[in-house]
Amino acid sequence: MLREDGTGAIEYFYGKMGEVTKTRRTLIVPNQAIATYVTQWTYDSHNRLLEMIYPDEEKVTYTYDLGGQLTNVHGEKSYGYDYVNRIGYDKFGQRTYMKYCNGAETFYTYDPQRRRLQNLKVNAGGNTIMDNAYTYDAVSNVLSVANGAALPQSGKAGGQMSHSYTYDALYRLTGATGTYTGADSKTASYTLAMGYDNMHRITSKSQHLTQGNLQFDGTLNVGYDLTYTYGQEDGKKFQLDNVSDVNYRTETTPDESRKTRNSHAYEYDANGNLVYVNTGRTKKDGTTDEKTHERKLKWDEENRLLASDDDGFVTNYWYDADGERTVKTSGESEQVYVNSEFAGGRTNTAKFSLYVSPYLVANQGGRYTKHIYIGSQRIVSKIGDFASYGADPRRIQYAGSEADAVNVDYDVKYSQQLQAIKENYATFGVPYNGTDNDDYVDGEGFCCDDGTIEATMAQANALEDNFQEGDAYEDLQFYYHPDHLGSSSYITNLDGEVVQHIEYVPFGEVFIEERNNIWNTPYLFNAKEFDEETGLYYYGARYYDPRLSLWMSVDPISNYDPLNSENFLDGQHNGGIYNYANLNPYVYCYNRSTVYIDPNGKQGFSGALFGGFIGGFTEYASIVGSKMLFKNKTFKEANKELDSGDWINIALSAGFGAASGVIDNGISRMTNWIAKPTNRKIVTKLLENGIDMVEEALSQYIETGKISISSMLVGALTEVGMGKLIGEKYVKKALGEATDAVNAAEKRLADLSNRRHPNAKLIHKAQEDLNSAKQFYGIIKGLDIGNETAKKTVSKGASDRVE
Repeated sequence: MLREDGTGAIEYFYGKMGEVTKTRRTLIVPNQAIATYVTQWTYDSHNRLLEMIYPDEEKVTYTYDLGGQLTNVHGEKSYGYDYVNRIGYDKFGQRTYMKYCNGAETFYTYDPQRRRLQNLKVNAGGNTIMDNAYTYDAVSNVLSVANGAALPQSGKAGGQMSHSYTYDALYRLTGATGTYTGADSKTASYTLAMGYDNMHRITSKSQHLTQGNLQFDGTLNVGYDLTYTYGQEDGKKFQLDNVSDVNYRTETTPDESRKTRNSHAYEYDANGNLVYVNTGRTKKDGTTDEKTHERKLKWDEENRLLASDDDGFVTNYWYDADGERTVKTSGESEQVYVNSEFAGGRTNTAKFSLYVSPYLVANQGGRYTKHIYIGSQRIVSKIGDFASYGADPRRIQYAGSEADAVNVDYDVKYSQQLQAIKENYATFGVPYNGTDNDDYVDGEGFCCDDGTIEATMAQANALEDNFQEGDAYEDLQFYYHPDHLGSSSYITNLDGEVVQHIEYVPFGEVFIEERNNIWNTPYLFNAKEFDEETGLYYYGARYYDPRLSLWMSVDPISNYDPLNSENFLDGQHNGGIYNYANLNPYVYCYNRSTVYIDPNGKQGFSGALFGGFIGGFTEYASIVGSKMLFKNKTFKEANKELDSGDWINIALSAGFGAASGVIDNGISRMTNWIAKPTNRKIVTKLLENGIDMVEEALSQYIETGKISISSMLVGALTEVGMGKLIGEKYVKKALGEATDAVNAAEKRLADLSNRRHPNAKLIHKAQEDLNSAKQFYGIIKGLDIGNETAKKTVSKGASDRVE
């Protein structure tokens, strides 16, 4: 199959079970080259990834234990490396241990009652570099994180870091403090205070940092006080109108004379995308200089950022048919103005990032970075150059070149992208006086071995220009050690030495960064790429401004029907319009950035809750799937065959998983589910009739398109399994009734079987009744177990609300 879009084309090859086994992707890098990359995968019969061959021909293999859990990741090219030597798990399937190739070991400890992360410890290079202890409140908000590792040796990165957090009654982060102590008398501290209104809009943000002997010998004070105002017109009440910004950066006491007063005015387009920011500065005499800084943003019809302009510095972006960013280009801009009229200069786009896939990113001068994952977690970044790559991407056969009756005109696509750059500059009123490079076959500047002036300029302009010619490719591999939010905290090299250390303030701004390396990861907060051209994080569907603590565009699914069964399992609703916090389409992770993560710009959850969702649903899916596969049952038949033991296992998996994930949800969302009439009717029918009546109970809702069977099961198993939707008193009563029903059904079956002339039809019916009673008992028993697990999680008041 061939798919063509504005960025190029991708050709898919499939295996016998419909799995993608190979892709050939041809991408256009404007003013640089047309390059092709081939990636291959091999899966087992359970659809688990066994082997992956990267475009540079490195083969990475994955090994699993008897339970299907990943235990080893091995790479082979010039040499062989066990990127992950071993992964250990507990009986709940939660990771407890992981060891990297460089000797670094990570240990995970969980609260035995509620399965919350209690301690995260990393040993590397013979030392403990991270020893994070976590504390929580009654609803699992993170109250503190403290790294108690010993101080590193003189000249080494790292140190002791502690954070404390406070929340309001709606579990929004209202305050935070942090202190850092490192080697060589390095110190730092911060304070954060947040204000909100009842529409979940940020009204104020006050953040103040102090550093000692970090960037230089001495003290640095940095801080700001932001005051937010919003639009008054209908449809604009969540959009910024103005932000008052009082900030300072000084080596002395930050008194009033040291502070700068700015005013940022914001404009949005009809789709809610931020398009313009005008920064004015108040002078000491009280007058204001308008447009001391201007930011302009251009979006396409699918609300994707196409280009940004910061005072004439333009960055261009391209996306594929899936909405994923494929190319980012920027360049130096040298312009001369006489009497405010453009008189000459040059503009180039020599600097680029080519996002071939999540696994490989190419840059100017022949540099490329490979990423190796376990699941969705990036564990290793490996740096290479053109000489170590292998086949020249400019010379590999284009995607679609052998497809029947298909002709991809790459000449036209290349010209269209060159024209798009000029149009972006014209939109911003910035003269584009660069030179078009039509020689995409040779790709001057794309390859470091071309020996051209363009290639030399590209290397000189690259941020990674400290890449040394003598560096051995195989040595340039860097291992990630993230915190509970997935944020890159420590990076170690192949020898296990810390080469990069990053600490963050709660909404993602870098608090401390220590570098001792020729390469530094751009994947920082939540492991998302930080675009230093704009100061924004790229999450996929949206861009996030950590200073404002807001998204730059609205939630892509904010207009979706939250009960649309087609999208219900996407995980992108979080209650939709029924979750009051979703009414603000610009809010980042419900203003709980210490608890939530957003994997793609469309949803907010913590890894713990996602584990609960997966725990319950995958247990259900595996049981039903095995019955369908090995007993040749239909989906309906497999569901009807679930016995009490199956349901207890499912409830346990969902219950314990969700217990560890309450950190992400709070009480309100868990209790709101049952408040919906549709959900209450479903649960009532389920409890009244047992699982063999599920489809009948749901048929009226399925026909109207409001809900799907699978979505109900996920909701019931993960949330009802926690015992938070059905009151404990009701469960206890129902459990007694279920026990009586099983006893009565067993007696009825025994009586019929012991008759002198047994009636086969009556016995068959009695056996069905017994199975139904056992299934009903299994559900209620699962709820009861979930309640016992959750007793310490749900406050008395919250329990009362659902009884």
